[in-house]
Amino acid sequence: MPLVQFLHAHFFYLIPVLWIVGYFLKHSSFVPRCAVIWFIFGVALIIAFIVFGLTSAALTNGIIVAAIAVFIHQLYKQTIKCHRSRR
Repeated sequence: MPLVQFLHAHFFYLIPVLWIVGYFLKHSSFVPRCAVIWFIFGVALIIAFIVFGLTSAALTNGIIVAAIAVFIHQLYKQTIKCHRSRR
């Protein structure tokens, strides 16, 4: 069963929001870079709990959307890094 079947349709809009939150947190002076992923995870869970309530669906959707956001960011980052090293 594909992972996307577990994700509620409205949560796809949360992925760019998490990227923006991560970008600002990464460039802030008050959050260590190693903690940015935990903040993204927390924001995703909080929004999921607000939308779904304290349910297993909310927990699942929060985890999935945070994982997708971080994964896609890493794909982008590693692709750019690989492309620049080949020049």
